[in-house]
Amino acid sequence: MKLYGALAILALPGAVGFAPNNNNAGTATALSSSGAPVSDGPAVGNTARPVGPEAPGGGIAVAGRRPPAQAPDGALGNFAMKFDSMPETIVQGGALRTWSFPTMSMGRVNLALTTQGPPEGNPLNVDIAFNEGPDNTPQRMRVYSGKGRLRPYKMWIETPSDTAAVFIRNLAPLEFPCEAKVGTEYDDVPPEENMNVITDDIFEMGKPNLIQGAGALRSYALEHSVSSVKVRLTTDGRPLNAMVELVQGPNAPKYTIEVYTEDGMLRPFTAVLETPGAGNELRIVNTASMEFPLTAAVGRSGQWPL
Repeated sequence: MKLYGALAILALPGAVGFAPNNNNAGTATALSSSGAPVSDGPAVGNTARPVGPEAPGGGIAVAGRRPPAQAPDGALGNFAMKFDSMPETIVQGGALRTWSFPTMSMGRVNLALTTQGPPEGNPLNVDIAFNEGPDNTPQRMRVYSGKGRLRPYKMWIETPSDTAAVFIRNLAPLEFPCEAKVGTEYDDVPPEENMNVITDDIFEMGKPNLIQGAGALRSYALEHSVSSVKVRLTTDGRPLNAMVELVQGPNAPKYTIEVYTEDGMLRPFTAVLETPGAGNELRIVNTASMEFPLTAAVGRSGQWPL
């Protein structure tokens, strides 16, 4: 009797028994740039295809954030040519090298540092001093990068005086030499060859932020679409003392830069830091006293190596 009852139920019109309904398959959902969920059709396995609007810099826009736009044609090439054309000097571990410019009518000195060794490079640990005359060091930096080839260091120093010299001391042991490139740039170069103009075209500079003294901290979270950042620190003419860190993960600094500048208006600190991978965060600490605030501006690049 029970068998006949079950057969009768299966014979009823519209009965589905134990067969799955294919019309109710799961759908993959992603968030658009506005944060609203957007359906993307049937899911395949556990893989969901992102459907947010593609931003100008490549990659998917994040709610409230926009990846930077592509740089104008020629800006990236001019930036690379600036550093590639400079002569390279090997600075052995513990050694000091000097570049002197006794008579110059130029606007800035360009500087690039990297290391040798494995594909990602050995640690980079150097002390950089910019001198103007005897016993006068208006600008000084101490730079550390855990992997000097993966994360090289590039900066330029403004030179308002007529004579100058750059000192680079490799603080690493003898087994870790570094490669230094030092070049000059004149004030009367065309705009397309001016380092400040070139990098402003490449990097989408954010709104400047005032950072008070006495250890005030400002942090910038960087999305994965950013491959490098431009950091510019200035003051209203007072001394500049700061520490710049790039961390990736909890308490894992990749760059550590200690900065001193006698006059943050005449000699601002400007550098380019590489940010490969995801989870990068930039930290800027004003190590001066409360009476000496600084202004920080950070620019993001797109998905291209520099």
